[in-house]
Amino acid sequence: MLGPEEAARAGADRIGAKAASLVALQRLDAPVPPFACVTTAVWDELIARLAEELVAELERPPQSAERLASAGARARELIAGAELPQDDAARLAVAARAVAGPGGALSVRSSAQGEDSARHSFAGQFDTYLWVSAEEVADRVLRCFASAFTDRALLYRRAHGLGLDTARMAVIVQRMIESVASGVAFTADPIDTGRDGMLVVAGLGLGEGVVEGTVATDTFRLDRTAETVEREIAVKSTRVVRDPSGHGTVVEDVDADEARRPALIDEQVREVARLALHVAERRGAPQDVEWALDPGGVVRLLQARPITTGAAGEETIFDNRNLVESFPGVTSPLTFSLMRKTYEHNLIGLVEDFGLPRAEVERSGDVYENLVGRLSGQMFYNLSNWYRMFLLIPGIERAVPAFERAMGFEPSDPASERRLSVLERMRWLPAQARVATRVLGVFVRLGSRVRDFHATHARLAAEHRDLALDSMEAHELLARVERINRELFWRMSAAPINDFFTQQLYGALGAMIEAWDLGDPDATRNELLCGETGMESIEPVRSLVSLAERIAADGPATALFASPASAPEVLAELEREPRLAGIRDGLRLHVERFGHRTLGELKLENETLHDDPAPVVEILRNLIRAGRTVDGMERHELEIRRRAEADVRRRLRGRGWLRRALFRLVLARARFGLKARESMRLTRGSIVAMLRDCYRALGERFVEAGLLERAGDVFMLTVDEVGDAVRGAAVTEDLAALAALRRAEQEAAAGRVLPPRMRTRGIALASAAVDDSPAEEGEGSLTGIGCAPGRVRARAMVVEEPRADLRVDGEILVARTTDPGWVFLMVPAGGLVSEQGNVLSHTAIVGRELGIPTVVGVRDAMRLLAGGVEVELDGRAGTVAICGARRAPAAREDSARASDSRRTGSCNAGNRAE
Repeated sequence: MLGPEEAARAGADRIGAKAASLVALQRLDAPVPPFACVTTAVWDELIARLAEELVAELERPPQSAERLASAGARARELIAGAELPQDDAARLAVAARAVAGPGGALSVRSSAQGEDSARHSFAGQFDTYLWVSAEEVADRVLRCFASAFTDRALLYRRAHGLGLDTARMAVIVQRMIESVASGVAFTADPIDTGRDGMLVVAGLGLGEGVVEGTVATDTFRLDRTAETVEREIAVKSTRVVRDPSGHGTVVEDVDADEARRPALIDEQVREVARLALHVAERRGAPQDVEWALDPGGVVRLLQARPITTGAAGEETIFDNRNLVESFPGVTSPLTFSLMRKTYEHNLIGLVEDFGLPRAEVERSGDVYENLVGRLSGQMFYNLSNWYRMFLLIPGIERAVPAFERAMGFEPSDPASERRLSVLERMRWLPAQARVATRVLGVFVRLGSRVRDFHATHARLAAEHRDLALDSMEAHELLARVERINRELFWRMSAAPINDFFTQQLYGALGAMIEAWDLGDPDATRNELLCGETGMESIEPVRSLVSLAERIAADGPATALFASPASAPEVLAELEREPRLAGIRDGLRLHVERFGHRTLGELKLENETLHDDPAPVVEILRNLIRAGRTVDGMERHELEIRRRAEADVRRRLRGRGWLRRALFRLVLARARFGLKARESMRLTRGSIVAMLRDCYRALGERFVEAGLLERAGDVFMLTVDEVGDAVRGAAVTEDLAALAALRRAEQEAAAGRVLPPRMRTRGIALASAAVDDSPAEEGEGSLTGIGCAPGRVRARAMVVEEPRADLRVDGEILVARTTDPGWVFLMVPAGGLVSEQGNVLSHTAIVGRELGIPTVVGVRDAMRLLAGGVEVELDGRAGTVAICGARRAPAAREDSARASDSRRTGSCNAGNRAE
């Protein structure tokens, strides 16, 4: 038996890993509760007493679980029934009384060799005893030794190929701290490894509840100076305390007032952080530190170990802030695999156009193959690979900040991955000059490339309309899919090239406005980009608004659409009634031209108006109630634009002709880029509709062949799996079972809300985390990114599941994300608020063109604006002011965050759109 001073001079081979850690903490003057150690020599003597045949039985491979359990039970029986040598027992009793102090109690826990090591932690394998008196210590030490032979410990060693020597055990006898709060401090964030800060987790009562996850905990995030920067305070309704009737613990309820208070006050949080940082700095590595707060308010350190995570390896950053508007929610395997290949082909086309040699492209093939990822069924950009792609092109790293701002991404420093010396930069100059020349050439030819793309689409779309897909066999359908991809979908590199230039021009336009004092950089830029004529993404809206005008001017048609008849009944009446033939033909023409423009139109698994035109009836009803007209829409947009243009012209007077000419050029090219972006987005939806038709027909062929139970299950397969099944290269024969498994996974993932940015380390599938934490409660104003000017006050309508037939009548729509198909819901709405999005998203562009006040990037808007609250939306300032005190109930009651700078005030004047 070693007392604290003797233990400090012993090595880990005598006192075990945990005790050695306590000794190290003592040497750092950390506030460690007094302790003593039963050394491994006592263990060795006990093991020597075991019969040779029993030891051989324990270590003989292979063994069944039953035989192993039987041998372990016998070993535990022998050890628990043994007695410590008289001298050892006497020294233990003296040391235990000294450690416990007057009236104190003890904890008895293992300190096995290798326990808590990086390779074999033995986490949770050995027993711990709490509230032990000095007289009971010898018995608990023997029981702790015996726990080395529990079923779980023996199976753990067998699973890792370890012998009995790996559990050679010492025991720690330490003063019990009847903690009022306890927890863990991580001096580096163990989950989000990219954050430069630390984490303190705190719960009420004994640490057992925190470590085992049986009680709710508060989380405090601090910077490296130990100042709190963020807190999440949970409702801590229970805590673990000493069992009054024995040596164990019980869970007791906490009264409501205490449950909602932080487990630690700020000064205590800082003290925990300061102590943990002190240990980490002295040890030279991030630490995981267990601590307890005693009844006197003193923080005690109980244990410290280097931070280890299950996700070692390369970090990957995933972000969907821009992508989510095209692929909201869970996306099918077929859609994801198609889009993965599409991004690969089109971005290779971009970098080759910008002058990257083919050999260099081939060496970096994994970058282009993995530009998008799929986590919990949802699509994300693999942002790490986007940065790598940019850095492969000499000089393009300068364009990254504008790319990040336009996409709504958090700023990064991708250039830090490649630090060039002066000599290296000089050697790179010829390559940069070559790239600059190529980029300029691509920019000049961009207009003709966009026109060629649309011409190719028109030709293939005309062919597609004449095809009888129902009569085509699987090989013909597959060949058709591959031709559409080869000639069109995988050759539309004009789209990312246009996006690249548009992002740079958009950033340059804002920089000019700010540098030359031409107005608010964001608001003025948005207003100048309103009212662009010929914006093809608006044509589906204009088509239906025009049709709604015709219905409003036709008495019988107005009566039909104002009636309580269902959508199918309205469509049937249009077919029957000759007087409504003009409305019927207009509706057919719209579906023929724009039937693919629907919610989630880029997802192959989603239906369109070609499949079911019924939703268009409610869209028309919304438009009729809104009283929108084509002329009125255009007049509103142009009025905003002309006011902004006049103001900029006034401010530019006297600034020189060159500055005026440069501003006009950048503005004109930015407008062209936005127009081309939207026209190609609409065309891309048409391409997906053609591919959807082919894949559905393939699904029918698979059903006929007995491979799938229903045609829609084809969307649960990947592009390669469909092709391989047709051509005889399938590696899975039971496609029906495979589809069922994936459908079940998608259904399970459908309810998950993922954060817009996720980091993984090592194997992405194993380390991706779901963030379910809600934002804070509070009154006042929410702030996001203002995208379309205008102010409106109306009731908020939270749209959980967008449907084309949703009734909208002037409300402010609140969504997690939107896609271009939302345009039909936006027209009759008073405004739009989205949790995700950015200044160049399709939602922002359409909002500007329709003159619908729009704010995106409003965190947790759906929860905070639920329940029909009245709000005032300012699309120029990017604010959403909550009118009155009525708020929605929290989605969860186990966590609330402190308020932050996003809440600035309450609702003020204004009643309808300005």
